[in-house]
Amino acid sequence: MTGDFIHPNYHVLLLHVPIGLLIVGFLGELIALVRPHHGLRAAARWMVVVGALMALPTALAGVYALRDVLVPGDRIALNMTWPQVAGAGGWPREQWHFMTHHAQYNVAAAVAVVLAAAGWLASGRPWRDRLPLPLLLVLAAGVVLLTIGAWYGGEAVYRFGTGVEPSPPAGGVPGGLAHYLPPLQWHIVLAGYTAALAVLAAALTFGRSRTAAADAAEAEPVATGPSPYARAAWWLAVLVTLPVPVLAAWWMWPAFSIGALTGNLRMIVGHARLLLHVIVGVSILVLLLVLALRVRPGRGRRRATGVLAAVLAVLLGVQVWLGVLMLFDSPAGSLLGFSRAADMIGSL
Repeated sequence: MTGDFIHPNYHVLLLHVPIGLLIVGFLGELIALVRPHHGLRAAARWMVVVGALMALPTALAGVYALRDVLVPGDRIALNMTWPQVAGAGGWPREQWHFMTHHAQYNVAAAVAVVLAAAGWLASGRPWRDRLPLPLLLVLAAGVVLLTIGAWYGGEAVYRFGTGVEPSPPAGGVPGGLAHYLPPLQWHIVLAGYTAALAVLAAALTFGRSRTAAADAAEAEPVATGPSPYARAAWWLAVLVTLPVPVLAAWWMWPAFSIGALTGNLRMIVGHARLLLHVIVGVSILVLLLVLALRVRPGRGRRRATGVLAAVLAVLLGVQVWLGVLMLFDSPAGSLLGFSRAADMIGSL
């Protein structure tokens, strides 16, 4: 958006972090296989973990970026259906080919690298240990997919000018907090950080429990307290989640009125996507609070924590899907897919 302090969007700002960290970290892992060095392996592992976690907010920022460049303007209108959104940009078929492949490869890459990083953290292995071969292969697949997806994105920008905006006419500098902190964009990016911190906290919790159980089996039973790092991650996830609904309300505030609220209440059945998005969002916040308060390394609590973490993962996936539906296809419509007229793009 030309009216934002950073434009076209935050995706172009964030994407370099996971790409750089994951590629260099993966190369460090490979070098450490041939020439073992504890310092190199620890540095590579840090880069892989941070890069993998950063892939989630970067991917969600990319979802916003796609919607932003499809329909130019200073404010995204959520009342547009997918056929209207897809047709607004006037993109040729080849441009759609590059952008859809960019999105598909990078989503798959984000899933792969997050699984690799979370699997290693949950294994309870020290930083200097060699990465297990299955996780190394998953990480390798993720880095390859990430590289291919980045190439498609670069081609979309430099071959078709995707996201490239002309210089705005000379005039006054836009003011207001929304210029520096666009609420809808931050709503989406912070949701990505919530997911990343939840993955980190769950992996640390399980890894701490595994380590405590192994120690207890090899030595005298001792009382083990909760991992301070896991608890800190859960609480940090709660703190990051709190502004998310506030940002959504702030973004909607200019259109708020008693009449609009009354009309929305009358049409609440027709706006099932929005209603469910709110319900799931509240459920996620409550679950994060419960996990932050009760996480323990004991066996019984570990099982309960595992169940709660699994429910949280499902809710996060549902929430992202609902957000994508509303962003590209309005708050009304099916919960299972986009408008049927989107078949012209879905076949690419």
